Amino acid sequence: MWDELSVERAASDDELATAVAGALGVVWALVRIAWPLRRLVASDAVARIGVAALIAYAIQTRGVTPVLWTFVATELIGSAAQAWVLPRLRDPRESVRLL
Repeated sequence: MWDELSVERAASDDELATAVAGALGVVWALVRIAWPLRRLVASDAVARIGVAALIAYAIQTRGVTPVLWTFVATELIGSAAQAWVLPRLRDPRESVRLL
């Protein structure tokens, strides 16, 4: 029994979840830039694969726009780039130095 108020509440809950996820994403990106440590690089690489899998699942099962395959590709490329950097770090506390 969806009434108009329930639909509005569901939409506002989705907007809140999107805003929270976006804020967490920005904070994580800033942390990764400020402290590019081996453990953070590794966990970010794994998380990117998880995000890519969730987006791919949504595209396949929920009819989400196929344009999101672009984001799947960027997540997988980002994960591969971070996996490429990991073996070059000797000390687990060492920061990533790409330049």
